[in-house]
Amino acid sequence: MKQIIIIIFISAALYSCKENSNHKKTQKQESLTFKNDSVSKSFIKVFSIVFDSIYTNDSRQLTLLNSSLRGLYKEDSFIHSKENLQRQINDYKSKKFEESLAKDFNNNAFTKATQINVSFLTKEQQDVLGNIRVEEWFFKDEKTAESCFKSLASYGEREIHFKTINWIWVQQKNKIFLISTADYAVDSEPMQSIKQHLINILKQQGEYNIIEML
Repeated sequence: MKQIIIIIFISAALYSCKENSNHKKTQKQESLTFKNDSVSKSFIKVFSIVFDSIYTNDSRQLTLLNSSLRGLYKEDSFIHSKENLQRQINDYKSKKFEESLAKDFNNNAFTKATQINVSFLTKEQQDVLGNIRVEEWFFKDEKTAESCFKSLASYGEREIHFKTINWIWVQQKNKIFLISTADYAVDSEPMQSIKQHLINILKQQGEYNIIEML
């Protein structure tokens, strides 16, 4: 049975067994929950959009990435507005971006993600504007993820219909990570810093593939 489930994970380094139990219960709900206490605001949250509950996955690697970026990046205050956050979540639920990729690359595998985890980041310095989002796409198997990545590798040969393309894609097993922004170049320090932190985590799990688009 397929359903769309929205879950919010707090990017804390410690998770208790009780929190894991609550997580399983939350997956059955089709609503957003908001943490308003001062402790949760200090962390970068992970928002998880589940398209197929049969293939539900955790957000451990994205949570680890957020923890490693603490002190350098913080959660983008844009999503502290319930309306702004809901708009972003609705965009993910619609799969408009994935459908555009599927059309441009002539590969319907892009629409087959079973879950997308996402965090919204901005530099810790108060006077620095600009945001970066990090997405973690899960597929039911490694073959589907590799199909998407191989299509992405051919982007230089295709006409892609996006106004801004500042993307870093990293594929490992049945997952693809996307680091994207409209505010920085791919070779800028913020993008490269997040990429390196992500690679440091992924390389502990084995081989990975990476593409930088600009």
